[in-house]
Amino acid sequence: MPFRLCSRCHNDLSTEDTGELTYCPHCGAAQIQLSEELREQFEQQQLAAQHAADGITPAGPPPESAEPVVIDPSAVVWPRALNLIAFAGAIFAAAMTLMLALPPLVLVVLLWMLGAPIILLGIYCAKNPATRVTTAFGARLGLLSGLTIGSTFITVDILAMFVERFILHHGAELDSQFGASLDQMRTTLTQVSPNDPATLQYMLDMLKVPEFHAGLALAGCALVVILYSVYSTAAGAFSGALRSRSTAK
Repeated sequence: MPFRLCSRCHNDLSTEDTGELTYCPHCGAAQIQLSEELREQFEQQQLAAQHAADGITPAGPPPESAEPVVIDPSAVVWPRALNLIAFAGAIFAAAMTLMLALPPLVLVVLLWMLGAPIILLGIYCAKNPATRVTTAFGARLGLLSGLTIGSTFITVDILAMFVERFILHHGAELDSQFGASLDQMRTTLTQVSPNDPATLQYMLDMLKVPEFHAGLALAGCALVVILYSVYSTAAGAFSGALRSRSTAK
């Protein structure tokens, strides 16, 4: 049998519900009852508060005030641009590998190095005509393609030297070529600094240190990458500027 208790003195109350405000016969406190609808709302609020305290996010539809995400059709699609840059690096690596076997192909390698930034931008614009091409985008595409092709050039060159020295056993020829370069540097230093023998001797002694040879090689590689990246950035920016003007017209 259902029973009710007074909220103040906790004594038994009458279970008869007349729909009117009743009072406790023991302490005289007013007894307020919630309707079923209010009781359900109160229980839902308690449950939500308990979930928030426990760190549980209740599943439900997203709020109506959330704004939809709008994608600009003229924005740059960088995944496609990066794929083109990787494709350019792969073509350059294949051309350099073939050049090692067929030296006349050096002309093809040089032409690809000169035209790669412009060609890549043209291919991207052909595949993505809605993209708004700017000078900045052309410069970025040129810079990334320059770094990729320059790094590929250094990598292929190092691998080719490794193959010649340790697999084909042409180390003596490589050493003689490097020695001839060092002799030319010694001759140049002697002609440039004839009046400072102490400095000249110090520089000549440095040319005998193997670590200095490695530093020269690394500096040469870095210089190649930097110079080509500067060129490719300028070429990409120039091509982007031309395309932006033609699009504006």
